[in-house]
Amino acid sequence: MAFALPVGSIALPVKAKVIPLASVIAFLGAPFLGRKIRISPILTATWIFTLYVLIHSLVALLLDLHHTSAGVDLRVFAWVKQVISLLLGISVYAVVRNLDKRTYWLFLIGLALGFLTVCVVAFGEWNGNSWAYELRQALGLRVFHRRVSGLSLEPSRFAHFLTGIVMPFASWLLLGTPLKWAGFVFFVAASLLLVLTFSLAGAISALMLVVGLIILMRNKLKGWLKWTFIIIFGAFLFSQVAIPHNYLVRHIKYLLFQRELTVSAADRLYSAIGPFINLFSSYNTLGYGLGSSTLHLSEMIPEEMHTVIIQTKWADLPSLNSLLGRLLAETGLAGVLLFGAVLFTALRQAYNARKLPEQVRYLVKIGLLALYVNVLHSFFMGKASFAVPNIWLWLGIVDAGCHWHVKGAK
Repeated sequence: MAFALPVGSIALPVKAKVIPLASVIAFLGAPFLGRKIRISPILTATWIFTLYVLIHSLVALLLDLHHTSAGVDLRVFAWVKQVISLLLGISVYAVVRNLDKRTYWLFLIGLALGFLTVCVVAFGEWNGNSWAYELRQALGLRVFHRRVSGLSLEPSRFAHFLTGIVMPFASWLLLGTPLKWAGFVFFVAASLLLVLTFSLAGAISALMLVVGLIILMRNKLKGWLKWTFIIIFGAFLFSQVAIPHNYLVRHIKYLLFQRELTVSAADRLYSAIGPFINLFSSYNTLGYGLGSSTLHLSEMIPEEMHTVIIQTKWADLPSLNSLLGRLLAETGLAGVLLFGAVLFTALRQAYNARKLPEQVRYLVKIGLLALYVNVLHSFFMGKASFAVPNIWLWLGIVDAGCHWHVKGAK
């Protein structure tokens, strides 16, 4: 149920913008999974990536402590925080990959109950109900007028939750299970809430997901079902233009008339491309280690981009708002390649499991699509923290689903 309650930052005495409730619960539950670990190609690739990042970051930290005396405490704190973030995300994958078919139905029931709760809060926000604002304030969350954010930190993170978790699950219910009515209701509700977030990143992710579904499930999406997807997405695009206080349109107008990006858009773009521009004029090829942006941000990216990124971050804890940029700058080319190996292994395993029963096969196919949509979102549209559960959730689902076709598997 925690995956459907996208509380992005729970109240802990730690200076961190992102502490997802779902990842914390998974971290606390991981020790109770049992001693027997099911080995799979995806697990092997994931552990190789994780061990490399941890060992690499520790070596980088020791080198920083040896060569500098300024900002040492902050550097150590940032390293510890990023290591914990990685372990939180890995815990989500470890828990989800161990669920079986029967447990997944309980998982879906929890998701449905959580999503219904979020819907009530979000529509209360849009309606201007004071109780919705008071609830967010009680959770330590900022109130956004004319944009809904549910229980998330901000509207863009709520949009990431809708397109990265709810809509893929709704698509599976609609296309791969007898509960088509439930999938349709959830998909329409998520689409409507996505409109009310006015998130440019959310709109792009929704486009990738819908186009991917039409291509991947072209044999299943026939007749009225295909037109349902097209009509829902067409209504979404129309509403983005029809509502005057549209945040998406603001981005477009700023680009057309001011001839430059908004600060938030520039932050995401520069975070993604900056480390590649400085690839051969810094140590980005080797990586500076987790949490190293507190000391080396000016070396990771060009100087003219540095000021823009600092504007959207805490001054003492700056970071890159792109998972792709962070992977390169903090883990080096080797880290990028190892993360790519995890994604490729998931793709290969999903292809090898094409003889699964239909219901499970559709879950794996949609899970793989959701995995790649979430990765692209984190690469180019923000949400770069390893603690964000979306990528690890779908990686675990693909791993679990692929295992279900093994002879004798529960």
